[in-house]
Amino acid sequence: MGREKGVFIHAKYFPDDASVVLVGVTLEQRERELVDRSYSSHWRKLINKQ
Repeated sequence: MGREKGVFIHAKYFPDDASVVLVGVTLEQRERELVDRSYSSHWRKLINKQ
């Protein structure tokens, strides 16, 4: 379904809070993550740690 909508979902688990955060990026962003290793953790910056 994600391919049909053009979205890739990353998941980050926070054990201290026993929670999971999902971050959606475009398939174009995902392709860049796979090619450019310096961009691979860019999606983590989108998580608001409050």
